[in-house]
Amino acid sequence: MVSLSTRRIVRQRAKYLCEYCHSPEYLSPDLFTLDHILPKSFF
Repeated sequence: MVSLSTRRIVRQRAKYLCEYCHSPEYLSPDLFTLDHILPKSFF
């Protein structure tokens, strides 16, 4: 589980945009989800 403070930091860093398609979060009916925190290449 990702803490609320981490979620807030990630959303602010991404400027409230999807980091995949760059659509703004305000156009979505839900908050964007975090797929992963550590890069997949880390494992």
